Amino acid sequence: MPQIRIWSVAACFAAGIQVADLLAPSASVALGSGALGIAILLLVWARHRRQPESKAGEYLPILGPLALVGIISAALVGFGAMGLRSSAIQNGAVRVVNDRIVVVPGVVATDLEDSKFGHRFILRTTSRQRIEVRFYGAPPKVRLGDHVRVTGKISRIQSSDRKVIARIVAHREGAVILSRSHNPMLVASNAFRDGMRGNAVRAIGERRAGLLLGITIGDTRLIPDEVTQNFRDTGLSHLTAVSGANLAMLLAAIVFGLKLLRIPRRGQVITCIVAVLAFTVVARWEPSVLRAAVMATVALMAFYFGRRSQALYALGLGFIGLLAFDPFMLWSIGFQLSFAASLGILLLAPKLVERFKALPRPLAEALAVAIAAQLAVTPLLAVHFERISLVSVPANLVAFSLVAPATVLGFVAGALGPAGGVFYSAAGIFVGALDRVALLFARAPKASLDVDWDAVVLIASLMLLVAFGLWLHRGFRSARWSVAIALAVMTLGGLANATGSSTPDGLRVTFFDVGQGDAALIETSQGARVLIDGGPDPNALARLLSKRGIERIDLMVVSHLHADHVEGLRAVARRQRVVRTWHPGVPGELIDVIARYARVEVPTRTERLVIGDLTVEVVAPQVDQVEAATAEGQQPEGSTLNDASLVLRIGWGRSCVLFTGDLENEGQLRLVDEDPTRIECAVMKAPHHGSGRLENDFVAAVDPEFVAVSVGRNTFGHPTAKALEMFAGVGARVLRTDRMQDITLEMDSSGRVTVG
Repeated sequence: MPQIRIWSVAACFAAGIQVADLLAPSASVALGSGALGIAILLLVWARHRRQPESKAGEYLPILGPLALVGIISAALVGFGAMGLRSSAIQNGAVRVVNDRIVVVPGVVATDLEDSKFGHRFILRTTSRQRIEVRFYGAPPKVRLGDHVRVTGKISRIQSSDRKVIARIVAHREGAVILSRSHNPMLVASNAFRDGMRGNAVRAIGERRAGLLLGITIGDTRLIPDEVTQNFRDTGLSHLTAVSGANLAMLLAAIVFGLKLLRIPRRGQVITCIVAVLAFTVVARWEPSVLRAAVMATVALMAFYFGRRSQALYALGLGFIGLLAFDPFMLWSIGFQLSFAASLGILLLAPKLVERFKALPRPLAEALAVAIAAQLAVTPLLAVHFERISLVSVPANLVAFSLVAPATVLGFVAGALGPAGGVFYSAAGIFVGALDRVALLFARAPKASLDVDWDAVVLIASLMLLVAFGLWLHRGFRSARWSVAIALAVMTLGGLANATGSSTPDGLRVTFFDVGQGDAALIETSQGARVLIDGGPDPNALARLLSKRGIERIDLMVVSHLHADHVEGLRAVARRQRVVRTWHPGVPGELIDVIARYARVEVPTRTERLVIGDLTVEVVAPQVDQVEAATAEGQQPEGSTLNDASLVLRIGWGRSCVLFTGDLENEGQLRLVDEDPTRIECAVMKAPHHGSGRLENDFVAAVDPEFVAVSVGRNTFGHPTAKALEMFAGVGARVLRTDRMQDITLEMDSSGRVTVG
């Protein structure tokens, strides 16, 4: 009974937090609601103390009216806690007025990390507001806990972290360090993590060191993007989100060593509690780490005093306590996954072990834990990542045997500092094997599936209706029948709702709405498929192609290496079969990643490729443009990298489409001077999202009937009035993805173009 009560209270507490987030109550309303909820809880508790404990069962319907009132009042407490915190943040010292220059003092609340747009960290102001600070160019030398003053342009943003209310864009000089942190725990954490990172990289290289740091202390900054995606596709991503499993491995090794030394129970418990505290400090008290620390401490204290620990009860108390401390944790992915996995293991694993009696006990327990955890977290993974793994259970079984020794060896090496080289090398063997396991499982056919939410709603509705109907029918009271037939309906519903890409009658060009970025797919009646660029989202395009049933790409084109054009191509290279990839010749990390999955080529400026009934001709760049871009590197807007864009003329019959990448003035004039007839096409992809760096002579030479502008919300003013005026000057119809979403053009052999 206590377990069902505590989790009922937890559910109502979380519901109150969610309602407060939606309604955004004033501080007075939140305070009144919270006080009322606490008063009711105290009255219910006092009344409950005078009544004998009910032994009627463990199910919510039999809870008495008094218990129900107490449980529901927890929602008022959650409402008040969230309302007060939210009100304080929204009414803090920093007033957000878009595009205003501000000077904000605060504390660096996260490590400085790389992003596809530069470098970023979260700044916590004196009023507990959290602001994302983004830098372009060289990053400032700030560390977690530093007191800084940031100067830059502020804008309000929508973030999955409800506490992050705005973004400041600044230059390196815009972050002035006022003082370093004097918090002893933070100083110790920074010193340990920095030392471990440097020693690990020197001992086993950056790739394996990144993975080792991820599974031991949760530092994922050195893990390559493709490794992160492999872990996500195989259901292993929880291994780099430090949680209870990592702490359990560490404590098991400590207890084993203490028992060998014949240390008494009291000494074992005290040592383990110290280890829990040290682990929490080193792993930076992330939500999943705090949950694990709370449960481990409760279990250790119960063991110390000789009492039976009620794990579900302790987990429920931990859930409520952490949300009371910080209601915003409710939206933390790590917090949600950690509690879901723990619940799944506690509720399902013991029953599954009984089902696996024929297996050896260690294997049965490992299999039961893997299945129980995966069943519990799969809905959350589907919601957050819109993708679920089909190989998670076998991948986790194999990975667990590698993670346990790597974790223990990694902590020993970290504790020894520069003298831990041998232990780093030993740990590197295990994390190298783990990296290989993730890669092999990720490459398995249909290792993961995209989630189509229309299909999910349909399938869930059918499943519930059929299961309920069969349950009511006298001949099918068995739960097994209900579940079996419901699963069959689910499968049929999924098949019925599957989407695919129909074969066009002629040439079809789709300009995808990927926000401020480029991605386009060309398809023909004979099945030829060419993909040009992938947009800024790492996974959106690959999911979209999978939903359309597109498994093969004949030619994938990297126009140039700016993130808004190419980030989405990483996942496409992994998930779809890409025959060949073209890029202009400027080296970059993305090209190395794609080369692991597909043949990579640098076409010559006059190269002509025939794919079925489709002709792809290279129009630009020239060798000197590529050399200049290579020397300059990946610079922001206006760089020579834009003029080194791969420009393609794609023809089918009399139809022609010109793809221009981010070509700018100099590159455009070169094409006009060389041979203006070569770039004349009925359809043109607007250079650089409709930038003002556009030449009249170039637009006149192309003379398009349609201009597709791939653009999203931006601060650059794209498409500019100047560009739109030039397109109108040649009588072209402008099609914009920010207004029309995906744009589809159909062309026949005579060259006639229609908008789908």
